[in-house]
Amino acid sequence: MGGRGRSSELGIRQVTIGDAIKQREIADIILESTKKRAGLIGSGISGGGGIPRLLKKCACCDEYTVPLGSEYEICSICGWIDDEYQNKHPDSLQGKNNITLAQARANYQQNT
Repeated sequence: MGGRGRSSELGIRQVTIGDAIKQREIADIILESTKKRAGLIGSGISGGGGIPRLLKKCACCDEYTVPLGSEYEICSICGWIDDEYQNKHPDSLQGKNNITLAQARANYQQNT
């Protein structure tokens, strides 16, 4: 009756501490991912109503953070102001950024 040492043959597997830790880690990853998505939607990267906007790569960090059709948008990853002139002239100081694109790229690479 007690079934000590015998299988109950119901296919139920005991959860070990290791299994519980892995499940908690997975749940934490999912929660963090959900929070990041919600932050992107609330930050204006979506076009309202949860509909994502199309993004282009930042000229400095090469991440997709700059909404298409925007003007002088600030990259949320590296802080580069998307200035069309400076993007096309990486050694120019004429634009919205106080350093050149070449300098900003070097700084970003050094800090990552």
